[in-house]
Amino acid sequence: MSSKSELESLLNKIVKSNDETEVSKALKEIEDNNEYIEKKQLRSLLTMHDKKFKDQCLIPMNNLYVKYNDIVGKDRNLQNETAFVDRDIRVLESTLQYIIENKNSHNTNHGGCNKTKNSSKDKLLDK
Repeated sequence: MSSKSELESLLNKIVKSNDETEVSKALKEIEDNNEYIEKKQLRSLLTMHDKKFKDQCLIPMNNLYVKYNDIVGKDRNLQNETAFVDRDIRVLESTLQYIIENKNSHNTNHGGCNKTKNSSKDKLLDK
């Protein structure tokens, strides 16, 4: 039993010891370095990066925005205009398809009897 109590007392002495060991010195140095890195170096690195980012990216982009903003402002309704053009194209395609189908059904119903030679309408519809 004395060996168990002796081990516990040695363990308590080691755990509660105020004496610095090589390991505790290394740990303290690591913690101090970490604090220095986070408080000093990281902040200066972020500041430097922010300045570089602003100089290389943000300021040129802002200059382009200022330069071309008036041109873009005139084209704000471009999407609406393209929607109207797209709609008109679809209407024309549907109309042309309807005419072609109507012509084909007319020719099959009448056997092509009413067809005139080289009619300009037929040439247009054949295209």
